[in-house]
Amino acid sequence: MRYFLKIALVFLCVLGMGAFLPSTPLEAANFQEVFFLHHSVGEDLIENGNVRGLFTAAGYRFWDHGYNEDGLRDPAGNYAGTYNIPNDSTDPEDYYYLFQEGNLSSPDHALVRIMTHDVIIFKSCFPSSAIYDAAMLEEYKTYYRSIRDFMDLHPEKLFIPFTTPPLHPEETDSTEAANARAFANWLTSSEYTSGHPNVFPFNFFDLLADSNNVLRSEYRQTYVDSHPNERAGREIGPVFVNFVINAIESYRSSGGGTGATGGTGGGTGGTGATGGTGTGVSFSINLNESDYSAGDYFYMNTTCSGYPTEMDLYIVVVLPDESILNAADGAVVAPGNPIQPVWPWLYSSENLEVLSFVVPEGVPPGHYVFYGIIVPQGADVYQIGNWLSASQVDVDFY
Repeated sequence: MRYFLKIALVFLCVLGMGAFLPSTPLEAANFQEVFFLHHSVGEDLIENGNVRGLFTAAGYRFWDHGYNEDGLRDPAGNYAGTYNIPNDSTDPEDYYYLFQEGNLSSPDHALVRIMTHDVIIFKSCFPSSAIYDAAMLEEYKTYYRSIRDFMDLHPEKLFIPFTTPPLHPEETDSTEAANARAFANWLTSSEYTSGHPNVFPFNFFDLLADSNNVLRSEYRQTYVDSHPNERAGREIGPVFVNFVINAIESYRSSGGGTGATGGTGGGTGGTGATGGTGTGVSFSINLNESDYSAGDYFYMNTTCSGYPTEMDLYIVVVLPDESILNAADGAVVAPGNPIQPVWPWLYSSENLEVLSFVVPEGVPPGHYVFYGIIVPQGADVYQIGNWLSASQVDVDFY
């Protein structure tokens, strides 16, 4: 992530688009992209609890996705399309089907889009607390064990599953309510989390429920409805944000997250920040030499493996005078002349030649930096949340 943001400074700040960047120092900029999948109760929590504002003030970029009809909202709160969540559902059973590794092989699947974020938070709505018997409770546990298996495959991400919110006392019974409490206790127990360092369940149920395991009286509407009231959101919103930030800090301090991958070229390998959607992911820019003079042969390629989707590759070079050239056409990158992919429709596991030429006379001497970014096919490269990975390589011309 550190290299993502360093490259973002080049792409965005130089182009006058610095509003897309987090405000925290680069050295502490891990897990900045926070994503929350929810329905109506989550919407109320965000709005009544000032969740987006609190994350922004803390230097994080908060994205959320509600019903497909509403779709995705970006860190500014603007609607930004939809991830097309399967069945438009946040039920435990549908989360089980959503968080399957095989879905990452389908470029248009919602999970591919979700996995472009660093911190992935997901909750079910209150109907899922109607757990009517022990068999259904065990079924929920089976679903979430499978989801945990998926999360284990992705230590480069941090996952925060919510416990289900409790029901209004007139919309449940003692058996369902006790089972909902049992599920919340299990999901937040060491039985579920021990040995799974990137999993931090948030006990939403416990914050909302009373000793009878139903929605607290002070958090109820003035009519029979299991949606928590405005006070609940106002009080729990800051607790939620603090929980997420503490989880990020805890995982970061433990050394969790994505490691750096170096290049594999015959000369200079780029510094790469892996950020894709699976283990064994790598991307780097490689040069045949570390410095060049007139008459030398310049060769650049990229190596990319482990990504489950078609991609677009962007490469720019920052010249000694700090102007930026697009490798696709050699044009100067500017607000009115956005960068273009040097290679659209890139597939995984490719070793791709990008540039090769004999260095001519008259190349301005100095330090040059090449930056590369890969995004899902057709995605907006100016949205950092779309970046699958990034790499840079430095070189001197004499």
